[in-house]
Amino acid sequence: MARSRRHRHRPTNEPSVRDTGKVSMHKFKIGETVNYRPSTRTTRNVAGTFKVIAFLPEGFGEPVYRIQHIDTDYRQIARESEVTKRY
Repeated sequence: MARSRRHRHRPTNEPSVRDTGKVSMHKFKIGETVNYRPSTRTTRNVAGTFKVIAFLPEGFGEPVYRIQHIDTDYRQIARESEVTKRY
């Protein structure tokens, strides 16, 4: 009689690489204040100081964030390359 194999399951808090073949890690945390500078001048997005309010699925080959201006309710989407840490 063949012995059944026990499969070891990955804990749910570990990142998954099954769908894309790579792990997406966000550099900034939700609630963190960041500086945003759009990558192109043709965009209507406003540069300035924002707060990270959500992580979005990876796009453009890099992590993506939903950010909100710290002085207004203005919200937009930003690629990680467009965001820097606010000191």
